[in-house]
Amino acid sequence: MFRYLDQAIALSPQPNARSPLHSAMAQTTPTVLDILFLRGSIRESADAVNRDVTARLTTTWRNHANIVSTDFFLGNDVVDQSIALSVERASRL
Repeated sequence: MFRYLDQAIALSPQPNARSPLHSAMAQTTPTVLDILFLRGSIRESADAVNRDVTARLTTTWRNHANIVSTDFFLGNDVVDQSIALSVERASRL
């Protein structure tokens, strides 16, 4: 998932896009097999992903990410990081 998101964000905005905005949809959605075989809760899965999303937002995606959608936002630091990045970007205007 992160390999795809890194590549998509680096190439954004696409030349044929109507808007320069894009969303990194970093939510975790269980499949039928995940539910049938009890592969853990959505919260556990989101917790494993959210740390990487926060780290990517402060490094790799820092200059490119517009919108980041996550599960269980209280389990990550995306909101605080987004505010800090917005203030940083506004000071460059």
